Amino acid sequence: MSAEHTPRPARETSVVFLCDTLEMPPRTGYQIHVTSLARAFERRVPALAFAWAAEETSAPWLAPLPAARAPRGRLARKRRYVQDAVAWIEAHAAPGSVLWVRGYSTALLLLPFLSTRREKLGLTALYDASSFEMLEAGTLAGRARGLMEEKLWGAFDRVRTLSAPMRDYLVGKGVAAERVLVVPVGSERREVAWGPHDAPPRLLYVGGAADYQGLAALMGAMEIVARERPDARLSVVGPDPVPGAPSNVEFPGRVPHDRVASFYLAHDLFVLPRPRTPLTDLVVPMKLPEAMSFGMPILATDLGSVRWVLGGEEAQLVADNEPETLARAVLGALADPARLAAWGAAARARSERFSWDAIADQAVRELFGSEVRS
Repeated sequence: MSAEHTPRPARETSVVFLCDTLEMPPRTGYQIHVTSLARAFERRVPALAFAWAAEETSAPWLAPLPAARAPRGRLARKRRYVQDAVAWIEAHAAPGSVLWVRGYSTALLLLPFLSTRREKLGLTALYDASSFEMLEAGTLAGRARGLMEEKLWGAFDRVRTLSAPMRDYLVGKGVAAERVLVVPVGSERREVAWGPHDAPPRLLYVGGAADYQGLAALMGAMEIVARERPDARLSVVGPDPVPGAPSNVEFPGRVPHDRVASFYLAHDLFVLPRPRTPLTDLVVPMKLPEAMSFGMPILATDLGSVRWVLGGEEAQLVADNEPETLARAVLGALADPARLAAWGAAARARSERFSWDAIADQAVRELFGSEVRS
């Protein structure tokens, strides 16, 4: 255990989060997701997330590991991460605690500990299947990881996933329904809300440039949009500028997560143009409840994961992400400001069930019982 980390005294129940060498401040979407969960849980039960920290932090839900002293090499770093967490758990976790693990390699490193010490310590081991390696696999090595992950589901007491469609996938793969815990991605409640703008229409895309994100299709749609609405602009937050992008597409680049709010509020329509694949039909992107929390109008591909979050009337859902389909939907939405405002209001109202507080309340009830509070 690192000397810099002083263990907290154990209390009645705890949740300990491990997430593939989690870092602070978080650098990626899934790291923001895990730290948000830890903060929300800590307001209800004792919770702790182990993370390599670039600077000292006094957050009660964080066990900082000094990033400057992290071992070189990914495997050595992960081993150290797991060793430090195991040492804390053995010394301080109370019976009835939950060990919440994301990442199949971290889970593999934990298996010897789980098989020998879990029952004696009274731990519930929960594997966080917030994506599926098998569906992401594009190589033979990727498929091997996917098969290994599917074996891991049986080595844990519970399996967490993000949505009802993902739960159904797990059940279809042989995981008993009562072992699956649905804990969605969420967002903080917002003091400010989106409102209509008088300026020329601005569309917003937040994400990466990978094929499954659908950015290429959206840029193709913007070429069509330009013919009928030359004043419309698209802001692409995240990727570097794409060579050959249409002139009505702007690239603000990478934006710190705490600044993304200004983009949601300054644009007129949030677009999620993901293609339909086995993975996108199941996985819920964190940017979706974020946009909803600001009450922003949303246009998205009609995927199972998206419909589960949005419902039927809170957004414009389109059948596919072909450029022509997206362009027609965008033009129709921009032509009806009243409908945009109605979508935004409905999305903000629905977002309450996807606030981190609401999500943590439900998860705590299922894991510990409704009376548990810190």
